[in-house]
Amino acid sequence: MRFKLTLSLLAFIIFFSNIFAQKPFMKFGKIPIEELEMTSYAIDTSAGAVILGDFGVTNFDISEDEGFFLTFSTHIRIKILDKDELDRADFNIILYESNSGKDEDLSGLKACTYNLENGKIVKYKLGRKDIYREKIDKNHKQVKFSLPNVKVGSVIEVEYRTVSPFVFNLNSWYFQSSIPTRRSEYHVFMPEYFYYKNWVSGYVPVRKDSETHTKTFQYTKSATIDPAGGRESGSIVSFEAQVTHWTYTAENVPAFINEPYITTVYDYLSAVEFELKSTKYPWSVVKYYTKTWKDINRELMEDSDFGKQLNNKGHLKAQIEAINNSCSDPLEKMSAAYEHIKSSMLWDKRYRIWSSGGIRKAYNEGGGSSASINLNLVALCRGLGLDANPVLVSTRSNGMLKPGLVILSQFNHVIVAVRIDEDMYALDCTDPYCPYYLLPPNTLNGKGLVLNEENFDWIDLYSDVPYKEELFCEFSINQDHEFVGKVQQNLKNFAALKNRKKIKDQTSEEEYMRKLEEEMDGLQIDSLNIANLDSIFKPLKLEAEVLISDKITEGGDMLYFNPVLIDRLEENMFKNDKRRYPIDYNHPYEIKRTFIISIPEEYDVEELPASQRIELLNNGGKYIYTISREENKLILDTELTINQTIYPSMNYGKIKKFYEDMVSKQSEQVI
Repeated sequence: MRFKLTLSLLAFIIFFSNIFAQKPFMKFGKIPIEELEMTSYAIDTSAGAVILGDFGVTNFDISEDEGFFLTFSTHIRIKILDKDELDRADFNIILYESNSGKDEDLSGLKACTYNLENGKIVKYKLGRKDIYREKIDKNHKQVKFSLPNVKVGSVIEVEYRTVSPFVFNLNSWYFQSSIPTRRSEYHVFMPEYFYYKNWVSGYVPVRKDSETHTKTFQYTKSATIDPAGGRESGSIVSFEAQVTHWTYTAENVPAFINEPYITTVYDYLSAVEFELKSTKYPWSVVKYYTKTWKDINRELMEDSDFGKQLNNKGHLKAQIEAINNSCSDPLEKMSAAYEHIKSSMLWDKRYRIWSSGGIRKAYNEGGGSSASINLNLVALCRGLGLDANPVLVSTRSNGMLKPGLVILSQFNHVIVAVRIDEDMYALDCTDPYCPYYLLPPNTLNGKGLVLNEENFDWIDLYSDVPYKEELFCEFSINQDHEFVGKVQQNLKNFAALKNRKKIKDQTSEEEYMRKLEEEMDGLQIDSLNIANLDSIFKPLKLEAEVLISDKITEGGDMLYFNPVLIDRLEENMFKNDKRRYPIDYNHPYEIKRTFIISIPEEYDVEELPASQRIELLNNGGKYIYTISREENKLILDTELTINQTIYPSMNYGKIKKFYEDMVSKQSEQVI
């Protein structure tokens, strides 16, 4: 199409004549031999790979047909130091498309692998046949490729540029990843006509510099013929404008350490982001681009793949009649609608906010994306006379929602809100093991945007329903100094959800038994009974006859053992001295365990651990360890409760100490 050809040609000229006037700190194909000889990264010798350089530039230019457009160019070089990092050779470039036919264009793609073979640098280029393109949804496509002949010791590098007419979508830049970065630079050349809100987030220092200079913009104006028959020849249009060159630099950036109880790592990585607020061209008045949530609500409710689908209920007519005939209570209707959609439609593991192809087609085919499934639930609930609306969500794996940043691209998922009297129920049919009163854990993330034909609203997506586990164990010690006995486990809410999935992932109960035995040294399961596996509204119950060996140490006529025989906390999950990120438990926890251990008649108890109560700050949680002796039986009761689900990073030291004390207490032995 003409747009692509015009912008690609201009981008090619800009790429070589303008962008790299910045003198990038590395040049494609010029690999110092010491980078290939490198066997470890001196600053972080544990790193399995290191980004040697990451360089990016966004520039503005102009054409007659499209006005200003963006050219984004990037060049990255990576050293592979360990086989576990070989997948660094896999790349995925996302490109945006609009409904108007305009789209982002990828060009200038170069990718090479460099290996040191017999003392010489050997280069392997990416072939065209190894590049794959596919459509993701109505507004996105992707280009995928993997570099050839990558092995431990390789250096890989990739360079490409994208050309975009969407000036509202100025590229963000991440300075940090899960491997260390030696140097990262991002340059933005911003004409005076554009005003972007920009902010640097994260916890790594980023240097920000700017300078302003005058730039000449020019484009070719085509010849025209007016109605009177006159002809105006084509010409070169040229004008000058002030351009601010923003430079963002970070050096010796440490790898991001994925710590327990966080959302996606992208919520914490150091980055610079942009949002277009307004434009002011010399030939026009100020134009404001920042939308409101009200604007987004209106646009989506008028979208043929979103709001217009909600009144498409013809394919649900039979089910509407069946539910209305079977129940009249609104809560029962909602539950019946939820169970019907959940049992009739299989989620294809794709999070989406649009139902491409329509909800009728997805329902008739028995499944689809999260949007296709949950928009069907909205339609069914509305057909039953319920106050039901779609809710836009950013899942935990997608990142924390920023309500102050009015951008639709923050969202990747849609669920359902149903209001019954004063209560609001949030429903998500993508997980077959979730009862209606639970959201899948990945959906529990900040706030959701409720949309309807009149207005929008926000709902909280945190759960006050606890992960609830009760474990009862009754053991005796046999002549071989092994523990023999019965284990009963009662699981509710998120604990039941987690373990139902774990069991269902196995091909049989026998395979699940073997899996449990592999997870715990010395465990032998002689029989296992599972109750309520498919009854998601009931607790999941497991009962097993077990033998546990190699847990008793003999010393003369003394025996030593730890009474926490199952799921003992052996090390503190919080290992770092400091933490910069909040601790996000996602939901409360209630875990109770009882161990009753019969002591052989020929033995007496020499020493027991002391009972102890450990409090988490501000009554946010507790750990209770109570041990006693009744005749020849030891009775240990433990209880872990987490009430407060989010703690700021300033509380990290106290939380780390809480777990240190738990580990210490659970390490104590009976003599």
